[in-house]
Amino acid sequence: MTAEALLTYASEVGFLIIFLVVLARAIRQPTRANTFAAVFFGLAVALVTLDWLQGLTETQGPAVDGLRAALVLIWPYPLLRLADEFTGVNRFALRASEAGLVASVASVAAVLALGGDVGDSGPLALVMAVYFVGTVVYASARFVRGAQTRHGLPRRRLVAAAAGSGLLGLLVLFAIPAGIQPEGPWSGMATVSGLGAGLSYLLAFAPSPGLRRAWLSIDLQEFVVEAILAAPQDPSRLDELARRLETRVTYILGAPAYVLMPDPETGGLVAPAHAEANRGAPFSVAERCYDSQRPLFVNREDAPPHKEGRRKARAGAILAAPVTLAEERFGVLTLVAERTPMFAEGDLQILQVLADQVGVILRHRQLLEDAAEAQAQQEALRLKEDFLSAAAHDLKTPLTTLLAQSQLMQRFAARDPEAPADREGIERLVTEAHRMRRLVSDLLDASRDDQTGFVGATRPVDLVLLAQETVQTMGRRAERVVLEGDPCVLQVDRDRVAQVLENLLDNALKYSPDGGTVRVVIQSDGAGAQFSVTDSGVGIPHDDLAQIFNRFQRGASVDERRFSGLGLGLYLCKRIVEEHGGTISVTSAPGQGSTFTVSLPRGSGGETS
Repeated sequence: MTAEALLTYASEVGFLIIFLVVLARAIRQPTRANTFAAVFFGLAVALVTLDWLQGLTETQGPAVDGLRAALVLIWPYPLLRLADEFTGVNRFALRASEAGLVASVASVAAVLALGGDVGDSGPLALVMAVYFVGTVVYASARFVRGAQTRHGLPRRRLVAAAAGSGLLGLLVLFAIPAGIQPEGPWSGMATVSGLGAGLSYLLAFAPSPGLRRAWLSIDLQEFVVEAILAAPQDPSRLDELARRLETRVTYILGAPAYVLMPDPETGGLVAPAHAEANRGAPFSVAERCYDSQRPLFVNREDAPPHKEGRRKARAGAILAAPVTLAEERFGVLTLVAERTPMFAEGDLQILQVLADQVGVILRHRQLLEDAAEAQAQQEALRLKEDFLSAAAHDLKTPLTTLLAQSQLMQRFAARDPEAPADREGIERLVTEAHRMRRLVSDLLDASRDDQTGFVGATRPVDLVLLAQETVQTMGRRAERVVLEGDPCVLQVDRDRVAQVLENLLDNALKYSPDGGTVRVVIQSDGAGAQFSVTDSGVGIPHDDLAQIFNRFQRGASVDERRFSGLGLGLYLCKRIVEEHGGTISVTSAPGQGSTFTVSLPRGSGGETS
């Protein structure tokens, strides 16, 4: 046996094996795509069988040639129908192909009926060649177009189909000179092209599950890595995580993917990444999958109750796999395609693998959320303990002073009722009472919601007079305060601006423990006024300047044992000043004191009294 004959024999046996594989799949899963694939390879086997019978019986004649011509003419039509199943075909082109097929077969029958020879009919051969080549070329173009617009597994299948069509074209191209010169190399080249076309079409129309998994192995690894690394840092962004998972699954399998999860309120499935999702066929199939915890494959050849819903949703096939990990149900991963052949029952295994990985990622997200919640609770508990400790410490100091001074004055009064009043003791009581009132006021203000306004009714207020009154409340410490400024009247909430001055002065005096002077300067301009409070105390590190106006925030240079405080005064000052439409800023350096500057517009917010 020559090498060419051996190659031809191997090609024919290969087509027979491919036909049996495709036929078995069509019987097991009788979809239109599988049926057309079986017909396509069946025609090829019929041509091979005809050649075998002709070689065994040495039968020649117009009838055999006519039968062979008819089989060849029919061959492109199932290929075109497969292109329609995979990528869609123009209806006019499909009808034109059907008309060309009928006309060509009818012409062959007419020639045979008239006793003619198909091989000797030049015009007829030209018409059949145009029909054959035109149909194959158009189907190939559709496969190429589909490969350009898809990704993942469908793209690989369509590339294989396009390659098969190209090899089929080479088969026709080599068959022409092979018929003219049988002893030349053309016959062997045509045989190789035919076998390559058959294998390519097998990969496109009936890929084995093992081949599918091999194609997707790298994609699956990238899916796991990218899904975890690209997951949003905020575990509460479930919609963003679901959208990323859907995008990656869509890229791998080449069809729109949906992550459906149970709604805690209704118990039904919802799509976190699609707030306005239409509850159609994908939801119905997903709910069945979720209830049964079994993967489902529904195509348009099936006739379940939801067929009409699938038609409206343009869903030719729906795959659904439960997303479950360690018996904990997270939802369903659903895949929807307009065309059935994009999927096969074997794809359920691949989708289930992806669903399992989605379960791992969702569980990872759940653990992050639990960890974040636990951390938030710990942080809240820590802040609560710090707050209570600081509040108790700050309130204890004036209470202790008030109690001790009151008891001392009580003993003096009991010993000598006629003795003059202890003015110094009374002044100390008033000072500590003011301090306690300020602490309680700050605590009450800090407990307000951030959306609650602090500023109330406004009225004309002279800032210099207000500053003088505030300084007088400092008791003996007022001797260390130097006030400068000319009369300046603004429309403000008097009590709140006084609170700002009081807090700034108290901080300046407290953090200047060595008897340093505190300087208050009030200046007026056309747009409003500003006042500054400058001390010569411990100062504030540069890194803390942006944080000291936050609630419960104190500078790192503050010695908690020497300077107690809640970290609320500056926070309240900032809120009050900003609600007046003004600004507050600070300049400071460690060991060089601090200057706080407040700017207020002449006409400020609040209700006018």
